Amino acid sequence: MQERAAVLDEHPRSEPLVALQVDLFNARGSMPQTLAEVMARQKDIQHSSRTRMNTDACAARLNLRQSLVDLLDRLPPEMREEPGVASLCAHMKHEPVDIVHLIYRYKPYELDSKDYEFSRITVLEHWEAGARDMRNTLAHPELLRTQTQASGVTTFDLTEPGEARIRRPMRTIASGGLPSTKAR
Repeated sequence: MQERAAVLDEHPRSEPLVALQVDLFNARGSMPQTLAEVMARQKDIQHSSRTRMNTDACAARLNLRQSLVDLLDRLPPEMREEPGVASLCAHMKHEPVDIVHLIYRYKPYELDSKDYEFSRITVLEHWEAGARDMRNTLAHPELLRTQTQASGVTTFDLTEPGEARIRRPMRTIASGGLPSTKAR
């Protein structure tokens, strides 16, 4: 069964979108040393991988659509005006989509029960971690601004101080650059 990214699927393509994706589990982490740590890492990887897989699949689909539009825009005007080509362009084109990842970085003392542990102290710690990650993200508006790029999906993880991760859509020849997947 394939899950849907409802926000990305349902948003009107004619409007830019900024989506916040909260991931309560972090796929990155240290090598577990005990059986309890192994179980905790398994949950982290399992839950985080599903989130990332869905986001990556949706981004790839939208970026492929935009690449097709970029290619069709290179056709001579008389071919672009043909009803089938014009309809395809209108259906495929979309404004930029920016997805800001807010990934919870777990505490070393958390156990494998962290996916169902909702004590008041834990909830307050998670709330503060989310607020801190939002502050870190908003502290870098220069990184969040779309810089005259072709329409597509860009993902941001700015929550680790000094370690910004930005994945931009592949630049096509039609959008002014050579193909590249290099992140900044």
